[in-house]
Amino acid sequence: MTMNIVALAVTSVLIAIGIWLAITIADMRKKQDCYLQGGRNCNQLAIPQAER
Repeated sequence: MTMNIVALAVTSVLIAIGIWLAITIADMRKKQDCYLQGGRNCNQLAIPQAER
């Protein structure tokens, strides 16, 4: 029983790391494509909108 729980935990961690890695690689690819096309401002800035 405990081995099943440990196996589930290890599998969950590996899946989470895999998803994080895939997202990071996709973001790096987008930035690299922008730079290679001659883009000057390839980093997207998150600017919060002012509340009114």
